[in-house]
Amino acid sequence: FSNSLPISSILNETIQLPVFNDVNDLSGSNVDFHITGFVSVRITAYKATGPEANRYLDIQFLTAVGSGVCCDGELTDTGLKVVTLCAVEDISSC
Repeated sequence: FSNSLPISSILNETIQLPVFNDVNDLSGSNVDFHITGFVSVRITAYKATGPEANRYLDIQFLTAVGSGVCCDGELTDTGLKVVTLCAVEDISSC
């Protein structure tokens, strides 16, 4: 985990997290997740050290607009709307 992003660097920032409903039984780089959507959240407070019972994340769920393509058609409405730009000035790229 030495290359992981510290939570403090995204505190009070809007981030998107994947929502999944299935995972294979493998671990590490071999694990596969079935992603059904993304959710936009803002982490407003956290405690990542000390006794496990005292650790927490305070998360605010947000409505947001993202860009790109997601998932395999089995989408879950999580409040994040995905928009894909297919043409600019009548020039199609889709």
